[in-house]
Amino acid sequence: MVGIAALFLIILLVHPPSPMLQSGTPAPNIALRTAGGQSENVLPSANHHPVVVEFIEAACVTCQQEAPVLCRMGATYPQVTFVAIDAATESAAALQGFATRYLSPGCATIVLLDPGLQVSRAYDVRVVPTVYVVDSAGKITYGGLSSSGIEGVAPVLQRLTNGG
Repeated sequence: MVGIAALFLIILLVHPPSPMLQSGTPAPNIALRTAGGQSENVLPSANHHPVVVEFIEAACVTCQQEAPVLCRMGATYPQVTFVAIDAATESAAALQGFATRYLSPGCATIVLLDPGLQVSRAYDVRVVPTVYVVDSAGKITYGGLSSSGIEGVAPVLQRLTNGG
């Protein structure tokens, strides 16, 4: 019996579980508030259109650098909903400052607070930035980490929206 437990432990250490939700699984619900207090129930509000979900922290340099990329993608794919979710239980003021400083005026990205980290946990966020694309059927289509994560979003959106 000890041998089986040791073998299981070795397998777990050599092949740790993936930190991302798997493609094709239903996306967890996202019902949060903006820094201004407005309620957003993202997936139903997307009205059967794709959704890009990026988990951020205001002090994360990579998140700051990716913010304008989200805005540009939002302009290229206006039928897609873009959300940035705080994965660090930061204050509304910190998130508002992030949005003001790094999201261009007119950017359609919705910045949401996750004060209890329920949504961040549901999406198994372990590092920021973490990005997911949810298709029009509400299923995870793509997941990526760090700066390489955002780079993989555009090809997925192009496929999902038939070219933008």
